[in-house]
Amino acid sequence: MKTILLPVCLSVLLFLAACRSDDEEDHAQQQTWQPAHVQSSPHATAPEAEPPLSPAEKAQAAALVDFYNTAASLLAEEPYTLPDALLNNAHAYLQTWRLKPAPRVHASARETAAGRLAPPPEMFTSDVRRQLLQYVNVMGAALETMPTNYRLLEKYVKDDSIRDDNAGGNKIITRLETAHTAFVNARDAFLTTTAGMAAQAEATLLRDNPLKRQIVESRKIFSLFKTAAALLKQDPPDKAAMLRVHEDIETALTAAERPPFQGDPETERVFRAFLKEAATFPKGLAQGFSEGFHSRIRHNLNTASHNSRETYNAFVRTANRE
Repeated sequence: MKTILLPVCLSVLLFLAACRSDDEEDHAQQQTWQPAHVQSSPHATAPEAEPPLSPAEKAQAAALVDFYNTAASLLAEEPYTLPDALLNNAHAYLQTWRLKPAPRVHASARETAAGRLAPPPEMFTSDVRRQLLQYVNVMGAALETMPTNYRLLEKYVKDDSIRDDNAGGNKIITRLETAHTAFVNARDAFLTTTAGMAAQAEATLLRDNPLKRQIVESRKIFSLFKTAAALLKQDPPDKAAMLRVHEDIETALTAAERPPFQGDPETERVFRAFLKEAATFPKGLAQGFSEGFHSRIRHNLNTASHNSRETYNAFVRTANRE
């Protein structure tokens, strides 16, 4: 049976835009590891080898990871991108006084998507399932109320007889913002809950995975990207800590690229493409050490993080097809 692996779902934003919660990324990337500069004692007792997974354990863990992968993909597509689009259009209207037409999403599409997010009873406890269903319902409510309010805003904008210095429009936009906040909180909580459980399931699957070293080191690299992002929020950044992060990324890259690669040639090709992209991040850090972490350096680090995520997810998709 094939092993189903987790994608990396979020980019690391380095002070270039308003910050939002990265909790789901924290959970999705949980790994037990120590940075290169805090290695375990050479005299520490080696952990005992874990017994091989039974077919039932593999099936259970793979199903949970698959559910999370499906949910993460669904929440990044229509209709779940609609709240962001509507609010962005509304905020753009406040700058230009022109309102873009709303994307149209049929009720059947909302119902189908909500059904695919429904947590299977055999996969979660009753309490967790009840909470996840509540998040799905909150998102569904936002998908109904936000288009309704947006249509009211469209009607308001088209009514040339109204002269209230946009007071009516501001009230509608406030309602859009409130519904959007509820939607984002529910979406992030859904992903946080399922990502944490899926990460544990993936760790279980990795016990028998021939690419365990590559996957663990890759997750370590993304965790270090996140550490660098946190350090860059300091003014000024802690240079000594950044140097350690740089060293640890280089160490993880070296470990990840070390042969053998026990997968097919196509999977190895895609993994090497990820390593090539990830290697641009420590190069950006090195440039920042010499030039200072100005906006162009930070932009380049964002790009490196984004491209690394995209290429790693391509590797995950390829490995999951094996």
